[in-house]
Amino acid sequence: MDFTIRKLQKTDIKDAAEVFFLSFNSVGEKWSRETAEKRLEQYFDPDYCWVAENNDKIIGVLTSKLDNVLDHQELYIDVLAVDPEFHKSGIGSKLLQTAENCAKSKGLNSVWLTASPDLNSYAWS
Repeated sequence: MDFTIRKLQKTDIKDAAEVFFLSFNSVGEKWSRETAEKRLEQYFDPDYCWVAENNDKIIGVLTSKLDNVLDHQELYIDVLAVDPEFHKSGIGSKLLQTAENCAKSKGLNSVWLTASPDLNSYAWS
């Protein structure tokens, strides 16, 4: 499958929120479209957020932010979502790799995220 990764832009938030909504609800979460959009607006930072596109359609999104931990900064991933139609296509892995590469280029010590063990997505690899 062909897709590209690029930085999230403010104008992408509504389309990215739809992916977030579809992805999270497909694994048992209960998000509204409005709440998903607000969450992406809250974490929007063009330096630390990316989307995956296929034929000019957003099919994945990753938002992250710098997190200060004692004497250093880390990159915290808040949202990692892929349109359920495209699960198991390597999109999530590529978005994570993009965040890791960004963190390395900025000299950050680590990248981290949290996941609920009660969801099927917890075992994602």
